[in-house]
Amino acid sequence: TCDDLHQMGAWALDHLLYTPGRRLTLCAAWETLEGVGNTLETGLPSRKNGVPTDHLPVAAVFCVQAGKLKGNGTGIVNQLQTQREEERRRLGILDSEIEQEEAALADLESNVETKAVHDKTQCLPPNQPGKKSKKRKPKKARPSEATIFLKRAGREKRRALIAQFSKERAEIVQGLSMEDADEMEDMIGSGTGLWEWVRMGTAKRCNNKPSINI
Repeated sequence: TCDDLHQMGAWALDHLLYTPGRRLTLCAAWETLEGVGNTLETGLPSRKNGVPTDHLPVAAVFCVQAGKLKGNGTGIVNQLQTQREEERRRLGILDSEIEQEEAALADLESNVETKAVHDKTQCLPPNQPGKKSKKRKPKKARPSEATIFLKRAGREKRRALIAQFSKERAEIVQGLSMEDADEMEDMIGSGTGLWEWVRMGTAKRCNNKPSINI
C-alpha cells in the first residue's frame, strides 16, 4: 500500500566499479535512484515521486583511451621480438638435426635391406628356359622399431623446446605493469589473454593497431 511505501528505508543501488586513469574514462552515467526526487525520505518504490519500481537499470558510458606502452613495456616488446627470432633459429636447427638423423637411419636400413635381397637372390635356383618369373609388387614395409623410436624422440625434443620457449616468454612478460599488459594484449590481439598468448606463442594481428611482430 501507499502507507507501506512511506515506511520503507532508502534503497541503495548496486555500483559500477572501474579503475580510473587506465584505459577507460567515464563520459556519462545515469543518475542513481537516490537522486530522483525525495527518494531518500520516502524510499522506493514511490508513486509520489514517479518511481514505481526499485529495479531501475544502472548504466554508464566509458571512453577508451588510446594506450601507449610506458615504463619497461617498449623494451619488453623488443625482447619478445628478439625472442621470437631466436625461437625460429633454434627450432630450425633442431628440425635440421632430426631430419639428418632420420635420413641417416633410412640410408642405413636401405643398405641393409639391399644386401639382404642380394644375398637371397644368390641362393635362388636359376630360371628354367621358357618360363618367366612373375614380378610381384613389393608390399609397403612397416617402419622399423628404430625408425619409430627416432621419430618419437624427435617429437619429444620439439615439444620440450617449445615448452622452454613458453617459459622464456613468461619470464620476459611477468615484469609488465598492469597498464602495459593491457596495451600489449590489445596490440597483439590475442583474444584469450596475454598469458594465454605467452603459453601458446601465437598472436592475431589487429588491423587498426600497431602490431607486435612476434
